[in-house]
Amino acid sequence: MQTIQERIKIHDRHQFEIKHVYPLNSNDGRALRYTVELFLFIPQSLDINPESRRKEEFYRDLQSRLRWQTPVCLLDSLLNAEGAVLVRLRERMSELGRKPDDPEAQERFVDTLKLCCSIVKSALRDEIEFCCDSCLTAERIDRLESNTQTLLARFRELRPLLQEPHLDPRYAEIYDFGDEYISLVAEYYFASLAESLSDTGEISRKLRKAVLRLAAGEAHYRRKRGFASVIAENDSNEAAVYRMRVLKKIMGSILYLRTSRSADGRFAEELLTSLSAGLAMFLALMLSLLGRQLFADVTAWFVAIAVICYIVRDRIKDSCRFRFIGWARKFFFDYTTRISDAHGRRVGTSKELFSFVRESALPAEVAKLRAKSLVVELANAPEENIAYYKKKIVLNAASSPAGGAYTGVVDIVRMNIRHLLDRMDDPVRSLLLPHPGGIRRVNGHCVYHLNLVLRYAAEGRPEEYRKFRLILDHNGIVRIEQ
Repeated sequence: MQTIQERIKIHDRHQFEIKHVYPLNSNDGRALRYTVELFLFIPQSLDINPESRRKEEFYRDLQSRLRWQTPVCLLDSLLNAEGAVLVRLRERMSELGRKPDDPEAQERFVDTLKLCCSIVKSALRDEIEFCCDSCLTAERIDRLESNTQTLLARFRELRPLLQEPHLDPRYAEIYDFGDEYISLVAEYYFASLAESLSDTGEISRKLRKAVLRLAAGEAHYRRKRGFASVIAENDSNEAAVYRMRVLKKIMGSILYLRTSRSADGRFAEELLTSLSAGLAMFLALMLSLLGRQLFADVTAWFVAIAVICYIVRDRIKDSCRFRFIGWARKFFFDYTTRISDAHGRRVGTSKELFSFVRESALPAEVAKLRAKSLVVELANAPEENIAYYKKKIVLNAASSPAGGAYTGVVDIVRMNIRHLLDRMDDPVRSLLLPHPGGIRRVNGHCVYHLNLVLRYAAEGRPEEYRKFRLILDHNGIVRIEQ
């Protein structure tokens, strides 16, 4: 079994994002089990602790999305492989032409179109990123231009298959959504590549001109087809931005997994609550019977004892419930999430747990990675506040649809740190700098360090650890260090 892949990055000023990839590569078809644990070390000065930060607030700041991992495919493979997604798309369109009223044929066509667009986007992104990271040559740009134009032409030449008179026009319209989407993707990535190229030097100017020609060509194509996603210079581009978001959501929906969350251990909690109420009632009745035997002829005493029994019953019920549920929580997670694909087919489950832990309870390897310097140790005496989050995922290895096209499940977790900023000082601090001519005032940047340790466990593999440091100021996230 392969290990969990991870990537951490800044999403925006108040959110950072951790992307995990859980491989789907079980040879015997058994369920795959992965565990991710997060230890966040928070300075005491920020006042984030069990008393000030409730569990429900943490989950409100945590956003998790699950999707299939986009199949990795190079542009060359998309054009040359017999089993490439363009070949499958043609087959699905031909099948739809033969069986226009078959719901399964309709579903297969729409799913394959969405998957095709997602794969094309991924292939273009990887190709452009490779070009940006490597030494560009005219030959490489020519090959990229030729492959892209050939790919787009082959995709667009399939449209007549949906223009048969007996077919519902909505399928041609859905196909046009895909055409517009990959045109937008191609324009964006080529424009990004052109922006990264230098405008100095004859070779760079020629390469930049060629890439810009590709980007401009896609803008011209969408304008010619009358698509709404054409970007104009002196315009708010409201319609274009809205269109981009909608198309991205439509085409990406084939990858995203549905989740349904519920509280874990709810039945046990209800059972223990009932037992607490029963135990409290039993003790109250026994006390009432005892009082009745002692004060059978004194009505006032009987009334007093009845009131006392009611108070005792109520307190015993609440106390037992608190203690029983606290004990039971050691054996349950906070939430259980059912994971299914776009068509409701079961993919797996995940369980989540959040709490604060003491430094003495840290695993040895986590404590070693944290390894505080003396100044940090003294500044956070007696110890830092440590937030702990655990996620356990169980995936069905045989759940990947489309003939095993997906090789992994991607878990994108975004954490909002806005609540950590409330107690921070202003980001700019005035400092005094002595120099021969007197004293100068200079600015200093006031930042805070949050250390993050991740522990990964995959069944059959040794545990792995990663350490990151979040640098924050009063305005939000400054950077992430590894």
